[in-house]
Amino acid sequence: CGQRCESGLLCKQGVCCQERREACGGLCVDLQTHREHCGGCGQACASGSLCELGQCCKASACSFAAFFGNTSVTGSEIGTRIRIAPQGHVYVIGGYVTGSWSLSNGVTFPELPNSAHYIARFDQGGDAVWGYPIPFQQDGNHEFVCLDVGPGGDMYVAGMFSGTISIAGQQLTSSGDSEIFVARITSAGRLLWAKSLGGNQYEFAADLAVDAQGNMYVVGSTLSTSMNGVSIGSRGRLDGFLARFDANGKLAWVKGYGGTNQDFSFGVDTDTQGNVYMITTVDDTGSGVARFGSFSAKSSYRAGVLSMLDASGTTKWIKVFDAAKTTIAFSELRIYNGRQGPMRIYLGGRFEGSATFGTQTLTSNGSQDALLLALDGSGKVMWSKLGQNKMPGKYVDVAWAIGIADDGTVHVGGYFESPIFTLDQQELRSAGGADGWLARFSPQGKLLSLYGFGGGADDKVRGIDVSAKGETFVIGNTTSRVFTFLNKAYKTFGGGDLFFLRVKK
Repeated sequence: CGQRCESGLLCKQGVCCQERREACGGLCVDLQTHREHCGGCGQACASGSLCELGQCCKASACSFAAFFGNTSVTGSEIGTRIRIAPQGHVYVIGGYVTGSWSLSNGVTFPELPNSAHYIARFDQGGDAVWGYPIPFQQDGNHEFVCLDVGPGGDMYVAGMFSGTISIAGQQLTSSGDSEIFVARITSAGRLLWAKSLGGNQYEFAADLAVDAQGNMYVVGSTLSTSMNGVSIGSRGRLDGFLARFDANGKLAWVKGYGGTNQDFSFGVDTDTQGNVYMITTVDDTGSGVARFGSFSAKSSYRAGVLSMLDASGTTKWIKVFDAAKTTIAFSELRIYNGRQGPMRIYLGGRFEGSATFGTQTLTSNGSQDALLLALDGSGKVMWSKLGQNKMPGKYVDVAWAIGIADDGTVHVGGYFESPIFTLDQQELRSAGGADGWLARFSPQGKLLSLYGFGGGADDKVRGIDVSAKGETFVIGNTTSRVFTFLNKAYKTFGGGDLFFLRVKK
């Protein structure tokens, strides 16, 4: 090099460069991001284009990261779900505490005396169209909120509240320790209706799905023995529930599920035939069983149960995932309804222990590993994936959210605490704390891509959806002050901030 390269630099074509840079025309450049040398020396991007992962893309079509929040160290802005309407609208729901904060285009959320939920609509460029808070009278868990999109593009939302809640000016009051709100909102942000669901105890909503007729299915857990005057029985401690509302907000039915221990229903989706699929985590049933309609399930420690019901709420079959001294806990359920292939059911969550899924036996390598299962329409396991620490250790890695493209490609993400996170023999290295991860799989289970992102604190993926163009939209929350995404470093607001990512196809 004609000189001694400093520590950490390598001699490349007579120039001292960092390890991940190459020498082009006497300069050290990053071939992944340099516009004049994109993917190779001399491969320049056209005017108005950027270089992303070694490929040129128009600025409007490139991936991006946006952050929203305030500078309060005690503040927290969280995105929990994201859904894309057929018309292209991007809907987001989440929660916040402490201080006012803003999205783009002057959409601002005021400081409130207690924590609050919020809803917002974005365009696919990440700019806010509208948004408003859903404040409630008493502090509660502002993370238990969910949404889906109806066939006409309306936004259906559900969440947990205590005391009195205000949704676009309409007030609802809880009758127990906490209650559930459900609402339907137009693409312009106008409230069509809002209803409450609950009993005289504690309950929360974890997920919802809307079918082709606009019926809404809500799942969660409750301590109550009846909800809205409908008896659901009591099996002991928390029980899972599933409720159906019609397109006008009328409660059609509500059912309870579980055993004598803690039971959590966390995911729901529908198929094109009007059937409903639900996932429930069932704690150790001991000498008893957990009831799902006319079916029963045994849990040796912590089991996952997939149920299929018809539109009237009758359970048609269940699939139990159970093994001794093993945690199998699902947090996400998404269905691919066969637009370009057969129907598939995808389950994401966390796993600790050893269990056989289909023909493959998985064994965890930490306290909790990220689990992804692909099933056919009858509940048969087609393939399974486990994301885990490269070396044994007490870390938590989770598959938290799933989105499915029209071509059947599966987009899954979550967070990992492991220093080296491995998935299908590919590795991600942690920047500190919990980092976000995003993977794409073919319908046959081939890993197509794997990305990690975040900073030195905690960065967690909460929601994923895929546009008609095949672009991945991701939301979550970060406490990192510097957030690295696709080789680019971004400064955040420094508190607990909402992040909004778009990854091009």
